[in-house]
Amino acid sequence: MTVKDGPTKRILHVLDLLLRNGPMTLAEVARNCSFSRAAAWRALDTLRDAGWVRMRLGDNAFVILAKRSTPSSERPVDFQGASEIATHMQALEREYGAHICVGAFIDGTKFTILESTDRTEYALRNISLVHEGLTLVAQAVLSKIDLVRILRAYAQTCPLAERHMIEDGRHAAQLSDIRNQGYFLSDDHGEIAFALRLHGHMIALKIRSKTESPLAARQLIHWRNTNFP
Repeated sequence: MTVKDGPTKRILHVLDLLLRNGPMTLAEVARNCSFSRAAAWRALDTLRDAGWVRMRLGDNAFVILAKRSTPSSERPVDFQGASEIATHMQALEREYGAHICVGAFIDGTKFTILESTDRTEYALRNISLVHEGLTLVAQAVLSKIDLVRILRAYAQTCPLAERHMIEDGRHAAQLSDIRNQGYFLSDDHGEIAFALRLHGHMIALKIRSKTESPLAARQLIHWRNTNFP
């Protein structure tokens, strides 16, 4: 059956663009369409109302929701509960003057930034599993089987110094410390990260001071325990 030109065909075209290319802003979608920017916006708005896409915080890019993705999709997809955590992230940013970032292992081995108030973090690739607090707390809550599988894959491509940290036990000691205290806190107290359970899935959340001043760690841990017990 051929879909005639009109709103339905435009919606399908926009959905196909997002599935093939990953997150795209309205301007990027419009540049790749044969119809007007206004028509592209209406298609995106329809998809958002139907629960197929959402708009990210940091760069206003539209993202396919994970529950709507297809098994054959090769692109990272979004996560359930995105709107819920985004509301919390905006409140934390206002209250603490900090950038908030959320990530997880969503494709088996690679850590992916899912949401951030800092648009530059969406472009991060090959994030360190040894030196980055966000990835460390995500690893600390993994099963032993999953952790070993992820680190084996990572050790094939990571810098030699990081591979040595994994092999000589220093990395395992980092994870043990995080499990014992329940969070990661940078030496200057300007960054804190912890794991959250959201709709049955574990994600990692990082709070980083915009001014590099120390964060109120106890208050933030209380916030975590209150909102995500």
